[in-house]
Amino acid sequence: MLLKNTAFIVFIIIIIFAGIVYFALDFGLLSCCNREIVPDTEEELSTVYETTFTVGVGESITINLESNPTTGFQWQIGYDPEKLELVSQDFIAPEETGLVGSSGEEMFVLEALMPGESEITFLYSRPWETDVEPEKVLYYKAIVKE
Repeated sequence: MLLKNTAFIVFIIIIIFAGIVYFALDFGLLSCCNREIVPDTEEELSTVYETTFTVGVGESITINLESNPTTGFQWQIGYDPEKLELVSQDFIAPEETGLVGSSGEEMFVLEALMPGESEITFLYSRPWETDVEPEKVLYYKAIVKE
């Protein structure tokens, strides 16, 4: 009987210890295991694009992004105004969900103005929170042909 109780107590101690280690690893409390990832090559430093669009001068690029403005988050767009022009930005609500405050899509339409390459950047953040990192950052590439 004593052997069974001892085994049970050892089992409980192991479970508790494993939980503590898991918690420490999950929240980065063990500095030995919390390593910064540093790129080895310049190629790893390059931007990862969601999509690359190839269009002609005068053609449009349409980008739809999931959005929920009732949370205060908004997509903010950045682009080269010499190469692209923002034609429209609209929120498209979901059809008949019956739920107030449900998410939808934000649609951005840009027109290509001149040949070349340009980066389009989207930041999903609350505009009044200036000291906070954006919730999401997305990069798109536009290649405009003549």
